[in-house]
Amino acid sequence: MIDSTEQIVWLDDLDLSPILQGWESAKARLSVYGTPLRIGGHDFARGVGTHTVSYTLVKLAGGSRRFVAWVGVDDIVGLGRMVFQVRGDGRLLFDSGVMVGGQAALPLDLDVTGMDALELFVDAVDDMTHHGHADWADAHFVVSGEVPRIIPRPREEAVILTPSPAPAPRIHGARVIGARPGAPLLYSIAATGARPMHYSAEGLPDDLVLDTATGLITGTVAIPGSWHVTVRATNVHGTDTVALSVIIGDEICLTPPLGWNSWNAFGPTVSAEDVRRAAHVLVDSGLAQVGYTYVCIDDGWQGVRSADTDIPYALQANEKFPDMRGLVDEIHALGLKVGIYSVPHVHSCAGFTGGSADTADGQIVSEFQHGSNSHRGAYHYEYEDAKQYAAWGFDYLKYDAGPSNEELREMREALDASGRDIVLSYSAKVGFAHNPNPSGSDNHAAYPL
Repeated sequence: MIDSTEQIVWLDDLDLSPILQGWESAKARLSVYGTPLRIGGHDFARGVGTHTVSYTLVKLAGGSRRFVAWVGVDDIVGLGRMVFQVRGDGRLLFDSGVMVGGQAALPLDLDVTGMDALELFVDAVDDMTHHGHADWADAHFVVSGEVPRIIPRPREEAVILTPSPAPAPRIHGARVIGARPGAPLLYSIAATGARPMHYSAEGLPDDLVLDTATGLITGTVAIPGSWHVTVRATNVHGTDTVALSVIIGDEICLTPPLGWNSWNAFGPTVSAEDVRRAAHVLVDSGLAQVGYTYVCIDDGWQGVRSADTDIPYALQANEKFPDMRGLVDEIHALGLKVGIYSVPHVHSCAGFTGGSADTADGQIVSEFQHGSNSHRGAYHYEYEDAKQYAAWGFDYLKYDAGPSNEELREMREALDASGRDIVLSYSAKVGFAHNPNPSGSDNHAAYPL
């Protein structure tokens, strides 16, 4: 109940832009996917949709008496495990416990009289954020004084705790590298220490070349075999020496790929300039010197299919990536490798063109709906797309949306036939039959093949 001196102020009427969250942006009266708010089969006309991990700081300034809401996992994904918490002036006022997809919304009605600030926090259980679509439904304040407002979280002073590298050389990164016979090999010796640095290698296959100034090893070895190589990095402060195995055979991903993926930084808005800048940051920050070598473009690069391209019906890049080959070449010149993204379905997770189509001319008839499980079309383009990835020079493919065993096999065979070594990494719900992780949790994870 409210009296004549009080008013209702809805959370979704406030400026939501300062809300911090793990993906996308907070939505007024909609889920973070842009669909009507629904928790446990019940629709809510008002509220805010957000995504784990989410933090909202509301300035009350003593003007509010109560905060009322229903909380829960939005039905748009049907999955998710999260905890909602509310803190007033640093004191815990509400803890939902673990909430899961499909569970009925949980009500809260909190006395916030005299409080200066309220913190709304949604955390993901066990760091599993992929299905973290969290709703503050029917959320409102009972206000008698100053109207609440969402404010930015106070900035903490940035502190780098990692010790600076010693000036003497130290070689990091993989101690074994692999390529298939006849496929281009690219390997950058990752070493910290003062520059300039001189690199040398004894025992390299004759067809591989080391750039002694950059530490970049390139070339193509035609015959299978194993070579035991001694690698050295030298500067005015000393020398470091390690043993490196070069294996030319059937396997290419002999160590876990380390690097950067565009999704958490840019989501579906990623552009060529974003990727280019990230590649230079890997080098300039020193991350490349300790073995972070992949720069991966996630969902959002895809354009359309057409018969009028060099590889008919191969998926082309959209206007955000006007020169994909040029971008890849630039990143390779930095000593880094480059990844790209696709799905076996007609739509990607963000609604872009997928790896299949509904019609023979590569078109998609069905309309994309956020949160729906897109279908695999009748016409598949694994071989066309793989040839295009190879022509652009890509080294890695993230195959998303839980591809089946058959879909994985088809894509792996297409990549093998492309003429270039491309690592296939699939993203799948942990616990799927084709997934080697037995944990059975709700998260998605990537596995290289």
